[in-house]
Amino acid sequence: MKNGFTLIELIIVLAIMTILGAIAVPNFLNTSSKARLKADIQSARIIENAKALYESETGIILNDTATEIINKLAESGYLKKKFLPQVDKAVWILEDQIIKINISGCDEAIKNLYDNLSDDEKLYVKKS
Repeated sequence: MKNGFTLIELIIVLAIMTILGAIAVPNFLNTSSKARLKADIQSARIIENAKALYESETGIILNDTATEIINKLAESGYLKKKFLPQVDKAVWILEDQIIKINISGCDEAIKNLYDNLSDDEKLYVKKS
């Protein structure tokens, strides 16, 4: 009797690994997209807090574009770095005097994540 695996056993193992991979990869991609969106929401909160602090200390209301505001806050020391959106095709915007992440140009997977956000998180996200 020879030692080793039969062709049938190898095919079964390969099929099981393929099925597990088909389940795991989409879940991983969804999780990483959700994490990037949550990171952008937290960044928007940090930027908004820095903006409010800047405005209260200087008396100057920032009405520039979101990118210009972020650059000004970083240059003046209110932010330690210039935040870039983590979600692909997302951009920073200023809407109703609040810095938000605009996901209108993102793929449907990101837009679908919006529906699962809390109301507090939706304050910092513009879907359309």
